[in-house]
Amino acid sequence: MGRVIEAEDVNLGRRVALKLLNANKTTMLNADSLRHEASLVASIRHPSVVTVYSYGVHDGAPFITMELVEGTNLQSVIDEHSAHNSRVPLGRAWTIIQRIGEGLQAAHEAGVVHRDVKPSNVMIENRSGRPVLIDFGIAVRGRQGGTEIAGTPQFMAPEDFFGVDETIGPTSDHYAFASTVYELFSGRPAFDELPLPQLVQMKSRGAYTPFASIDSTLGPLDAVMSKALSGAMSDRFTSIRDFVAALEGALRTIEQSRITLDRVQRTSVPQADVLQILAIDDDDAFRKLAMRAAQIAFFGKKANTRGTATGDEALESTPRAPDLLMLDFDLPGLDGIETLTRLRNRPNGDKMRVVVVSGRAGERERWRFGVLGVQDFLKKPVEFGMMVQVLSDLAKAQGWISDVPMSAENSEG
Repeated sequence: MGRVIEAEDVNLGRRVALKLLNANKTTMLNADSLRHEASLVASIRHPSVVTVYSYGVHDGAPFITMELVEGTNLQSVIDEHSAHNSRVPLGRAWTIIQRIGEGLQAAHEAGVVHRDVKPSNVMIENRSGRPVLIDFGIAVRGRQGGTEIAGTPQFMAPEDFFGVDETIGPTSDHYAFASTVYELFSGRPAFDELPLPQLVQMKSRGAYTPFASIDSTLGPLDAVMSKALSGAMSDRFTSIRDFVAALEGALRTIEQSRITLDRVQRTSVPQADVLQILAIDDDDAFRKLAMRAAQIAFFGKKANTRGTATGDEALESTPRAPDLLMLDFDLPGLDGIETLTRLRNRPNGDKMRVVVVSGRAGERERWRFGVLGVQDFLKKPVEFGMMVQVLSDLAKAQGWISDVPMSAENSEG
């Protein structure tokens, strides 16, 4: 019917995603559907739900402009971990579940049912790691019956295959979200690919593969998932919030000392007036070198540059995530992945920019950071001048410093 392209809003000077229907193929039904989608999403206000800016018509072609979320969808992240015989780290999976759960709860409170919640409709934003729920193309408002069957079979609730008796409602999203949670934790779908009649029958019986049969350490989650994936609507959780709370209780019984279940508290620490830069590296000489590189790169900008030797030390002294983090991968105690996972869950965590500086920052290790939105890597040993240049380029891209060469006069000191 159309396409989604990157565009520039010339009036406001920002990049946007433009969802444009083809004028020569557009019917009134499609145009009404697009306007309906724009209206539904515009009624939701949450950082984990894609933002719609406007609806309009250009040369007979209806369009909506949306927030441009550049990144990787969660399905690709899960698949890449599986390809490396791994799973998304539990602490990071938990953060994603919290954020998307909050966004979906906000949608339901606005009266919107997504109807196609699945990992491929969750984006992990580049450089911020922010999880964002996208694609409300088949969403509806309120509870409806007789709606056409729509969605992705692997994630649809069993009653959604019939679309009768006012079954299309928030409970449909509850089931799809639970299926998404299952795949995020386990690295595999809750239900195997089967012919549709068999799939519907399995879902109606609640016959998913238990976590305990995949990984015994995840066994405590089975009681929660059995309720969330029940074939009977009345047996499931009554809200996304209740489901996430039950997951938290189950996760706290899992004996893995490095899992953090900190709740997201975005407003507990005020925004800092001075740019905060943090270097975490257990090599004292290199940590000081990284801090010096940052001081030069940010010359003329009010910035507080400090360093710690371990992730634990950084977390104890950092209630608010820094604006820029220079991070080693191999750290004593919490490694770089777990340290970054926890910092992402702190206030300012979705705005923090990260440069991984490590002897293991090659292609074999970079995929691990994709779920955290990291795009910038430097491999040790690294030339001091290159480090300064990378940090300067990042600072200019963020608008932290102006793109004006430093003169001999203003470089003194």
